[in-house]
Amino acid sequence: MFNLKYIYIMKKIFILLLVACFTATLFAQRAVPRYTFLEMFTSATCPPCYQGNVNLHNMLNQNNATGGKYTLIKYQMSWPGVGDPYYTAEGGVRRSVYSINGVPNLCMDGVNRQTSFNNNMLLQAQAVPAYMEVYGNYNVVGHTVSATIHIRPTMDITIGNNLKLYVAIVEKRTVNNIMSNGETLFYQVMKKFMPDANGIILGNLTACELITHELTWEFQGNYRLPANSSSPINHTIEHSVENFDNLEVVAWVANTSNRQIYNSCTAIRGNSFAINFYVFNADKGTLTATVDDAPIQSGELVTPGTVVNFTAVPNTNYYVKEWVVNGCDVVEGNNSNSFSITMDDSQIVAVQFIRDYNVNFGTANEYGSITATVNGAPINSGDNIQEGSAIDFTAVPNEGYEVKEWIHNGAVVPDNTTNNFSITVNGEENVSVEFIEIKKYGSVTYNVIDGNGSLTATVAGEPFESGIDIEFGTVIEFTATPNEGYIVKEWKHNNEVVADNTTTNFSLTVSGNEIVTVEFEELVGINVINLFSVELCPNPVTNELIIKNAEQVQKVSIANTLGQIIKEEILSGENNVVISTQNLQSGILFVTLKDAEGHEITKKIVKK
Repeated sequence: MFNLKYIYIMKKIFILLLVACFTATLFAQRAVPRYTFLEMFTSATCPPCYQGNVNLHNMLNQNNATGGKYTLIKYQMSWPGVGDPYYTAEGGVRRSVYSINGVPNLCMDGVNRQTSFNNNMLLQAQAVPAYMEVYGNYNVVGHTVSATIHIRPTMDITIGNNLKLYVAIVEKRTVNNIMSNGETLFYQVMKKFMPDANGIILGNLTACELITHELTWEFQGNYRLPANSSSPINHTIEHSVENFDNLEVVAWVANTSNRQIYNSCTAIRGNSFAINFYVFNADKGTLTATVDDAPIQSGELVTPGTVVNFTAVPNTNYYVKEWVVNGCDVVEGNNSNSFSITMDDSQIVAVQFIRDYNVNFGTANEYGSITATVNGAPINSGDNIQEGSAIDFTAVPNEGYEVKEWIHNGAVVPDNTTNNFSITVNGEENVSVEFIEIKKYGSVTYNVIDGNGSLTATVAGEPFESGIDIEFGTVIEFTATPNEGYIVKEWKHNNEVVADNTTTNFSLTVSGNEIVTVEFEELVGINVINLFSVELCPNPVTNELIIKNAEQVQKVSIANTLGQIIKEEILSGENNVVISTQNLQSGILFVTLKDAEGHEITKKIVKK
C-alpha cells in the first residue's frame, strides 16, 4: 500500500519547472520530481490519533494526483497516558527537532502542520521544484537490513555540515501495539534509524555529482512487546519488528539549520529499478514508454538490463528540444521524437518541447540603427527564433543622438535608455528603439565690470545664479540696474562688445559656454540727471501708464523681453504724460526714456 515508486510529476510542477529549464544553459540546476516528506507524530493512547490516521490515509489515497509522490514515516510517542509501546528514543529525537508537544501532529517537508493538513497542501508541496534526486534500494536477509542510498543534486549546495542524510527502517504495518484509542492497524511505524537519528553529514555537494551511501543494520536478540513507553526497546539486545518481510527503508536529505527538506524517497526492495518519465512542459506534448512493445507507466519497476523505449508526441508547431536523464545529463545530438535507455539503475527521463516564434525589430525614427544576436550570431528582423532563446539587441545612435526608450511588445521598457536590451523569446516578439537628440549644455556666467550697479539673469522669468549649466537653445534675459547717477556704458558677450546696445537689457540664446558682462558709466549733464527724476506709475500697470516729471523726455520706447519695440511715442515737454498700455501684452516690459541730447535710461514695469 505504501511502497512508493518514482512516477511522473504532476502537471502543475511542469509549469513551475519550465522557467528553470529555459534559463539553464548547462545541464545543472534542472528540477527533478519532488517526493513530499511526511512525518506523523502519533500514539496508540491518543484518542484523536485514531481518526487522524484514518483521515490521513484516506486523503493520501483519494486520487491519483498525490498517489506515490510522497514519503511517509510515523513516530509513536510516549504520551498521552502511558504512551505507545513502540515509542523509541530516536522518535523522541525527531520530536525535539519540531518541538512537538501534542499528537496527532503532521510535519510536511520540514514544516509543522499540526492538525491542519489537506489535499491542497500536499499538492502545493509537491509542486515545489526539487534540485536533488534521492533514491535507493534495500534488502532484508534474516534480521539484517542493508540499503544503498544515492544522492544526486542538480545544483551546487554549499551549507557544509548543516546538510544531512537521514535513513530510517519502517515497518509497513503493525498490530501488536494496540492500546486504548481503538486503533488496530498501524502503518509506516519507525523502527530504527541507520545508523541513528542524528543523521549523516554530507557536507558541500557539487551539481550532478552522484553520492552513494551503503548502510546496514542488524536487529539484535528477540522480539519484545513493551508494556508501554516506559520500557522502550533496547536495540543492543532486542527488537520490536513483528514481520521482517514487512520492512522498508525511507531516506531524506535536510538542512538542519532550518529543517528544509531537499527531497526524499522510499527505497526499492531487491534489485529492481524504478523508471520515471515526464514532460518538462506537459501542456506542449506527451511522452509514453514501452518495454518489449508493451506500454508501461512512469514509476514502474523493471529488472536490470531492461531496455525502455520512449516516444515523444509534440503538440502542433512544437518539436523536441532535448532529452534529459536524471535532471543532469542532456542527451547530446538527439532532438528526435524517440529515445531509449538500458536500465542499470533507477532513472528519470524527461523531454522538453519547444517551438519557434517570429521576432521583429527596428527603429522608431531615422536617427540610428539596431542589430540583434542570439548566442553571438546575428539575426534579421522577421526571423523565426527558438522559444527560450536569449536575444541581445544593440542600438547604434547617429552622431549627436542617444537612446530615448526601448519598446517591447507595445510597452515602454522602464529605466532603460542604454544602447542594449535583451529578451528571452516566449512568444511573438516585437522590439523597437527610439532615438532622441543629445541635450547639450553650456556654462553661463555673468558679472558687472567695476561695479556701480548690478546684473541679473532669468530663464522664462526664473532667476539663476552665474555659473549654472543651461541647455542649448534656452533664451536668457539679462537686466542691468545702474546705481543712481550711472547708465549702461556697454555690454560684452564672450568678450566682444555688443554693438548698438546701451540699454539695461540684453538677451541671448545659449549655444555654448556664455560669458556676459555689463559696464556702467557716470551720468554727465543736468538733463541726463533729470531723467532719473522721471517716475512711472502705476507699476504694475493695467491700461494706462503715467509718466511724471517728463519735461526733459523727448521719446518713450516700450520693449518686450525679447528686445522688440512694441510701442513708441514722441513727447512735447509736458510734466505728466499718459500712455495707453491697453493693447500691450502682459508680462515684463522695459520703458526707455530718451532726452533731446540722446541720453537715455531704461526702467522695468509689469503689465497685468
